[in-house]
Amino acid sequence: MSKLPLFEVSNETRIIKEFLQKQAPDSILDYLSIEQATGIRMDSAGRRRLRSAARSAGLEYDSIPNSGIRIAGPESKPRKEDGP
Repeated sequence: MSKLPLFEVSNETRIIKEFLQKQAPDSILDYLSIEQATGIRMDSAGRRRLRSAARSAGLEYDSIPNSGIRIAGPESKPRKEDGP
């Protein structure tokens, strides 16, 4: 008996994942540019696929409300402040 995956990644999610993996850390990606690059509408379903693709790729990101995402990197990590 073969083991089946817990879930199957949709073709759209795979396309977005491949796109995200090519982006540099600290990249700011607006939904329109993601849509144009992947051909996948960034409506609510497309944004769900975007979140799923980022998780699948192991990417951390910040959401920019109604605009897009920023992929985590050295510039976007919280800075440690020196003590008193």
